[in-house]
Amino acid sequence: MNRIFKAVWNESNGTWVAASETARGKTKRSSSRAALVLACAVAASAAIAGQARAADWVTDADGSLSAGLGSTASNGGVAIGWNTQATGNGSTVAIGDYANASQDSAVAVGNGAQAGGEFSVATGYGANAAQDGALAIGGLAQATGSQAIATGSQATAAIDGVAVGANSNAAAQGVATGTGAVAGGLGVASGYGAQAADNSTAVGGLSKASEDSAAFGTNAQATGSASVAVGSASNATGDNSVAVGTQATATAQNAAAFGVNAQATGTSSLAAGSAANAAGSNAAAVGANASASAVDSSAYGSAASAGGAGAVAVGHLSNAAGNSAAAVGELANASGESAVAVGSLSQANADATVAVGSAANASGSNAAAVGANASASAVDSSAYGSAASAGGAGAVAVGHLSNAAGNSAAAVGELANASGESAVAVGSLSQASKDATVAVGSAANASGSNAAAVGANASASGDQSSAYGADSKASANGATAIGNGAQATGQQSVASGQNASADVQGVATGAGASAGLQAVANGAYSEASAAGAVAVGHGAAATKDGATAVGENASASGESAAAFGTYARASGNNAVAIGANTQAADNNVALGSGSAATQAPRDSYTGYNLTGTQASKGEVNIGNRTISGVAPGLNDDEAVNVAQLKSVNSKLDGAVMYDPKPNGSIDKTSVTLGGIGASAPTTLHNVAAGVEGTDAVNVDQLNSAISDADNPFFKAQGDRASEGAKATGAHSVASGANASATGDNASAYGANSVASDTSATAVGANAKAGFAAVATGANATASGVGVATGFSAQAGENATAVGALAKASGDSSAAFGVGAVAGADASIAVGSQANAGGTNAIAIGLIAQAAQENSVAIGQGATATHANSVALGAGSATKTGAQSNYAAYGLSAPQTSSGEVNVGNRTISGVAAGSADDEAVNVAQLKGVSAQVDTVTQAVDGAVKYDRNPDGTVNKTSVTLEGDGGTALHNVAAGTAANDAVNVGQLNDALGQVNNAVVNAANPFVSAEGDRDTEGASSTGAHSVAAGASASASGTGAAAFGAGATASGNGALAAGQNASASGNGATALGSGAKATADNAVALGQNSVADRTNTVSVGAAGQERQIVNVAPGTQGTDAVNLNQLQQSSSNTLNQANAYTNQKFDDARRDAYGGTAAAIAIATLPQAVLPGHGMVAVGAGTYGGQSALAIGVSQLSDNGVWAYKFTGTTSTRGQFGVGVGAGMHW
Repeated sequence: MNRIFKAVWNESNGTWVAASETARGKTKRSSSRAALVLACAVAASAAIAGQARAADWVTDADGSLSAGLGSTASNGGVAIGWNTQATGNGSTVAIGDYANASQDSAVAVGNGAQAGGEFSVATGYGANAAQDGALAIGGLAQATGSQAIATGSQATAAIDGVAVGANSNAAAQGVATGTGAVAGGLGVASGYGAQAADNSTAVGGLSKASEDSAAFGTNAQATGSASVAVGSASNATGDNSVAVGTQATATAQNAAAFGVNAQATGTSSLAAGSAANAAGSNAAAVGANASASAVDSSAYGSAASAGGAGAVAVGHLSNAAGNSAAAVGELANASGESAVAVGSLSQANADATVAVGSAANASGSNAAAVGANASASAVDSSAYGSAASAGGAGAVAVGHLSNAAGNSAAAVGELANASGESAVAVGSLSQASKDATVAVGSAANASGSNAAAVGANASASGDQSSAYGADSKASANGATAIGNGAQATGQQSVASGQNASADVQGVATGAGASAGLQAVANGAYSEASAAGAVAVGHGAAATKDGATAVGENASASGESAAAFGTYARASGNNAVAIGANTQAADNNVALGSGSAATQAPRDSYTGYNLTGTQASKGEVNIGNRTISGVAPGLNDDEAVNVAQLKSVNSKLDGAVMYDPKPNGSIDKTSVTLGGIGASAPTTLHNVAAGVEGTDAVNVDQLNSAISDADNPFFKAQGDRASEGAKATGAHSVASGANASATGDNASAYGANSVASDTSATAVGANAKAGFAAVATGANATASGVGVATGFSAQAGENATAVGALAKASGDSSAAFGVGAVAGADASIAVGSQANAGGTNAIAIGLIAQAAQENSVAIGQGATATHANSVALGAGSATKTGAQSNYAAYGLSAPQTSSGEVNVGNRTISGVAAGSADDEAVNVAQLKGVSAQVDTVTQAVDGAVKYDRNPDGTVNKTSVTLEGDGGTALHNVAAGTAANDAVNVGQLNDALGQVNNAVVNAANPFVSAEGDRDTEGASSTGAHSVAAGASASASGTGAAAFGAGATASGNGALAAGQNASASGNGATALGSGAKATADNAVALGQNSVADRTNTVSVGAAGQERQIVNVAPGTQGTDAVNLNQLQQSSSNTLNQANAYTNQKFDDARRDAYGGTAAAIAIATLPQAVLPGHGMVAVGAGTYGGQSALAIGVSQLSDNGVWAYKFTGTTSTRGQFGVGVGAGMHW
């Protein structure tokens, strides 16, 4: 068994002997030192058994022990070995040949070991602990500085240094652990061959850290100034560089590499992730295999690559190869300069291209593709929407599966297709398939050259054809259909009106109007169904070739028949019916309302006053009317007028005649309507269409010519003279009255719409769009690159406004919702009537308001009216905003805030306990402070306090002292102002002046009233003064003023009716005031001062406040409530800080001691007979660390074991222990 022994003094032989620890014995002086000596001696006997034996020991009178030739021990020391010296004070120990322990409490164990400093320990061959507190363990170990520790063969440690391991070296305050480890001043080197320069740390085999650097890991190298390398073979060679991870490398200044094989070789670069590479200056590569090779480039995501200067790549396998390019999303690729690709598989392969969306592709220069699978493959092309495609130069495609294949084409809407050059297709399924075609509306189709189809399902399939209106159709060349369901099926036909229809060269105008070949139908439900027929008027019908019907429900049903007037009927061939409700049969003429010409032609009849038979083709019936204005007849079959009847020689005044020549002959080249000298022009009616070059033309021909000569592509109905559409820009389109498209590739649709700059689009009445802007909706307005959608929506430069009356006037602002307003740069307003009025402001929610710069309002009715402030939640509103130099509750110093967050009287839950000054606190912390405040309150209860007003507030005009019999105020300075307190000295001076006054003079200084005989004042004490009826001053130097006042104490003062000062030096001021104790002061009526050296301003139940007390400045001055509160707060804070500090120090010291115990517990011990062991252990506990060093040896026979241990901790504490034991 193993039993521990202790040293016991043997009185019989005068020596120390070893006894069981259970044995009892008498103690001797310096018993602890003797025990240490004996333990060391026992250990030494096992260590060097052949050189010194028990029989050789020499015990000196001072209790020292020596064994060995030439050994010397003094002052209770132990020297064992040849020429061994233990000469220091305090039980020094030297064991081994030539070992030397020359200073107080030094220990040297081993041949040639040297312990030259106080409390130094040297163990091992040639070990040297040269300075105070030094520890050297191991062959040739050198601890050359004070408090140095060198453990291991040839280990070296300077002042306060620690070197553990063979050939380890620690400079001043350095720590080197491991074979060959080297640590400079304040450096730490741990591991085989680790090297740490001054103020650096190197942990790991062959690790190396330059000055102010840190290296952790096998072969980690932190050779740059202030660099950090963490991980096996990590390398931080640049100044201020950081490399973390196996083989991580940061070679440039300010570079940082995190991850296995991460490489940061560019100045100020960052590489984070396995094999990440940041080669460019200011580059950042974050993610496994990410690469940022150019200056200012950034790559985020596994295998992301940013190869262009200033490029950014975000996402797995993303690639930004072009300068200033950006690729965001898995496999996104931005290879062009200034290109942008956002979305997985997005491609922006040419300069200045933009691709946004999964698999979006912008391959043409300056192209933009936005949406999943969107494609913009030509120069200056744009595609917006999933699978949208813009294949033509300058083409624009907007909408899902939209396609703008032609140059300068525009396709807007789902499945819209503009395949022709300069074609425009707007609306889902719209088709503009030929050059310069326009299709606007859902499923609108413009398939003829230069055709235009506007309206849902409108179709313009003929060349130069136009169809306007839902389901309208212009299917022949030059055809025009205007109105829902209008059909222009013949060439050069015009059908205008809902469900109107027109055949070749026919014109049908009016709802339900119908015009056949070269026919004209004008009026709702009018019908000109035969070739060349004309029907004008509601329900008019001309159903046979050449027929004409003019008037409501007029009918011309015979060939070449004509009916003019409401319900006029020309039912026979060549019949003419003129007038309402007229009727005409074949070849007849009915003239005048209600006339009817129904007689059939006659071949042989007898005419009046004619002898031969006559033939008649028909009848002319005027309905029993006078025919006036009849020109004289000339031929036989002409009618004659009354004038002819009167005179056959009369001239034909009513005829249109040629003008005469000057010679009186007829000039057949000139006709003046109305006659020579006529003052007004004359209208020619029923003029046939001219055919030859010299024929007259009618109004219809003129209108047709104007229509053909106007806009060659597209133009809407309106006044041709004043409201003509204008498309003056290259490849521009204008549709609508006064529509204007003046910019290249501009489009204007709607009355008064304006597209005034390049690539502008304005859709809707009065819509206006600037450069590359889109304005959709009546009165919508969009400036450069802005988008405005909705009635009266307004969008400024680069802004977006969506919703009726929405307004985004700030640069890059956005407003979404009815009446939403984003009025400042980069502001955002979302929600009906939301308003973001400050730069970078955000307002989200119905009527939310963010009025100032960087303000945020989220929630219905939330209002943020202060800069940099936030209103969060419905109805929340900021109140104060940022403040400077404001007084915060409980803080004495002025405070400054950046802004405000208001949550609208809502609970904020889940708040962690704050630790820093600017962190929020929770209720649990508040409860803790409340407990502390309770303690302070108890202290304040004993202080002098102001009285309180009935409402509970402090009344600083009143102080009531609460002492029984009054309270004395001491060390009161002499008052100078009218409202200052006075001291006794001032009072005595005043009394002296009164005593010297003339009492009964005509104008006395002192006057009193009473019965002189019975109420005379009495001043019986030496130098006493009494003034007032029955006043009495019996004490030496006492003064009594007032009727019945009594000053019986020496030096006492009583002033006031029945005031009494009976204590020596007491003062009673006030009617009935009593100062009964020595040096007590009673101030005020009925005040009582009954305790020595106190001031009382009242009595029990009659307390008063002391008000207007100035802050005290000296130790004996009175303090006011403000000082008390401040002092209480400071005292509490200081007490807390002091207590916390002491508690923390005690806790850390205890943790350091625990860590030292753990470190000692980890030390292994020699277990083989005749063998020794040097061991090192480390421990940590509660954030503190400790290092333990132990030396143990087992005797050759295995019976005796001894052990020496030393510890040091991060708390600066050192400990040494020696023990011995025996086996049996």
